[in-house]
Amino acid sequence: SAHRTPPCVANSSLTLACAHSFGYYFAILPALLNVISFIGFCAVNSIVAGQVLAAVNPGHLSVNAGIVIVAVISMLVSFCGYKVLHTMERWAWMPVLLAFILLAGFGARHLGSAPSFAASEPATAGAVFSFISIIVGFTISWSGCSADFNTYMRPDISSVRVCLYTFAGLYLPCMLVQVMGAAFAAAALSGAVPTWEAAFGDGSVGGLVGVAVEPMRGIGKFLLVLFSLGMICESPLLLIELSATSFAYIPHLSHARAANNAPTQYAFSLSLQIVFPFLTRLPRFLLPIVGTAIYLPIAIAAAAHFASALSNFLGLLGYWSSIFVAILLVEVSLRSPFSVVQWPASAL
Repeated sequence: SAHRTPPCVANSSLTLACAHSFGYYFAILPALLNVISFIGFCAVNSIVAGQVLAAVNPGHLSVNAGIVIVAVISMLVSFCGYKVLHTMERWAWMPVLLAFILLAGFGARHLGSAPSFAASEPATAGAVFSFISIIVGFTISWSGCSADFNTYMRPDISSVRVCLYTFAGLYLPCMLVQVMGAAFAAAALSGAVPTWEAAFGDGSVGGLVGVAVEPMRGIGKFLLVLFSLGMICESPLLLIELSATSFAYIPHLSHARAANNAPTQYAFSLSLQIVFPFLTRLPRFLLPIVGTAIYLPIAIAAAAHFASALSNFLGLLGYWSSIFVAILLVEVSLRSPFSVVQWPASAL
């Protein structure tokens, strides 16, 4: 409860920040934007995972079927609650990391053609700043749910330590996998590797990854399953999607989220309770069902035109996180954070 633990770890992100920075009622606006972001990125995650699952057995499993499989599993995992999600996040990255090492190793033979992509086109300031905005927008959106996963942290943990661990957890995977995604996308778009170019199509990361691991045969199919299931707890393939599509759609893309479906569904339920406070009377496991029912048809409808859906929808969501963070930074810099206004526990 709020009176027994410090405010920095006692409540969810939107409850904590919005109640102090926006007021009790105006906090509904950023919470609503957060809910919309969660729905959008769950749909994007599901599309990428569906593409990867479809690449396991082309022609027998459709992308839509893969989307449904990942969405249902994500929903079931989100029922398990905070502790199970933390346990899965603690260990799930290890097999995914091994899968990426193998992907990089077997794909390296074609990455030498990456520099030939758009070699005659100089990098413009607009393109560089657009790509910077993609990277910043990708990670800054974590601000909308960061405290949701620190709720039960011990109050004696150093805030500097939390900051450094969070920064490292965001920076290292984003940097490494986005560089890898940029290399794979450039090699595919260079035209020097026809099989990669055909598989990449209109931005199908699943097709590209499937062709890259094809020489491993059965092991490659197993890696594809790992990648797709990794979208439930980890979202490294979305980083590849972001880097890959940014080459072709730099003017349009501006936002993505290191989102993964099960934890995002957990955070979705918390934000939804701020938008509709009466939902606190319902068992929280019902809310991920609502979220899945919303984003699943969106993902299926957008799967046929994934790149355009990503740029058109998520491009509109890249701005509110920056505004949200700016308001919080102003408050923190002007006064001791969250120490002036003491909200009752019932209001939080």
